[in-house]
Amino acid sequence: MVCFYVIAIIFLLSFIGIGEIGTNVMIPLGIFYLLSSKFSLLKYALSHKAIKWYFIFCFFTSISIVYAIDPVAAFKTQKKMLIVFAFSLIVFSYAVSSVRYIYTMYVTNAFMLLILIIYVLSLGVAINEGRADDTGLNANTYGYYIFNGLFSLFILYSGTKIKKKLRVIFLIFLIAACIFSLWIILLSASRGASIITGFLIIGNIFIIFSLSKKGVMKKLVFFLFTLLSLIYFTTYLNDNYFQDSYLSKRFQLLEEVETPRELLINNAIEIGIRNPIIGVGAGNFAIIQKTDEQGSFSHNTFTEIFANFGLLGLVLYGGFFSNILFKLRKLFKYSDINTKIILYQILLFLIAFNIYSTLYVVYLSNVFMHLLFVVYAHILMLDRNLLIKVK
Repeated sequence: MVCFYVIAIIFLLSFIGIGEIGTNVMIPLGIFYLLSSKFSLLKYALSHKAIKWYFIFCFFTSISIVYAIDPVAAFKTQKKMLIVFAFSLIVFSYAVSSVRYIYTMYVTNAFMLLILIIYVLSLGVAINEGRADDTGLNANTYGYYIFNGLFSLFILYSGTKIKKKLRVIFLIFLIAACIFSLWIILLSASRGASIITGFLIIGNIFIIFSLSKKGVMKKLVFFLFTLLSLIYFTTYLNDNYFQDSYLSKRFQLLEEVETPRELLINNAIEIGIRNPIIGVGAGNFAIIQKTDEQGSFSHNTFTEIFANFGLLGLVLYGGFFSNILFKLRKLFKYSDINTKIILYQILLFLIAFNIYSTLYVVYLSNVFMHLLFVVYAHILMLDRNLLIKVK
């Protein structure tokens, strides 16, 4: 039931163009359910330090409506941010209560990637101005689902105990998912997604290969099989296919002109410098700068926070993320090899998440924030298990 709830809000409703039902109906109903029937879960979720930091961050950003130049724009942006926090809190409250529920969330994200791959293979994608651009999925959102899905698949491979034959099948599926994901990224022509997807795949292969308990031959077979598959795919792309692709042209464009993203980021920094303490208010970056249409954003989480909420906003958001990193750091000292593989995969995810944060305003996205909260729940669960072992 929870899986369907998450898939509906993150993927299905947005895909068919009725995402407002998830935002305005399903998420508020989820919070109402927690308050009325599972209040102890919600109370426990709010007791963790990182969640407290994020709650304070949301409270401060809500106050910004009072001093914002355009309170209406601030209210609309803040409503979206609070809805994303509410949904992430629902998922976190569910995940933090059991390891099984955490892995259920990973399976859910992996399943969404499978749906995406099947959809593209069976129905194809519409190409608009050289990029994949469907009614329910734009060129950038393909990368978001791929990022979540591939990370979930890699951590499921490392963290679940299954029979050897099933593990081989799962490995083949994982490699196939990597190949098809790279192909979809190529169609979407998303520069950021191509870099982050490559980083995620290579990083996970290195972690699993270097830290695995398996014998040298098994490690070698796994490494060579994965490497040869990716080399074959890369060779296919390099056969004048990548060079002629729109993705290649977009990378070349970076060297020639200032892109709209660069312009927006520079404008956000300038506005933040002029209003350094508390910023100009939620969503008001787009109101202050007139070079682009109102309702736009800087495509960078950190510059968006700086422009809208100032240094105080950056400190509060930094406190939230730092708390997650400090909790993760503690676990490395006492964990065994199998757990360390998962910890390094989580660290890789957090690094990649921050890279994505320089390309998108992640705190306004259910896709990104819900998985970050699941990963935090996973860290807490590993910490809890470690304490039990010590005792």
